Amino acid sequence: MLLLSGRSRRDAIVDLPDVTSMDASGLTAPIRADDQARLLGGRSHLVNLPDRIAHILRISELDRRFAE
Repeated sequence: MLLLSGRSRRDAIVDLPDVTSMDASGLTAPIRADDQARLLGGRSHLVNLPDRIAHILRISELDRRFAE
């Protein structure tokens, strides 16, 4: 689920509590959301990450790109 942040309409919050796996195409969606948010002066925040998804982000080094 993608929501606009109450703090800034330029920030995107991607809520991922029910995601059980993520392949390369699944990684593309939050990256694109972050690209768009950054173009508008904001950024994306991934929240409610299951441990397995957080691990995928760590090994792909994408955890550095997103703030919870």
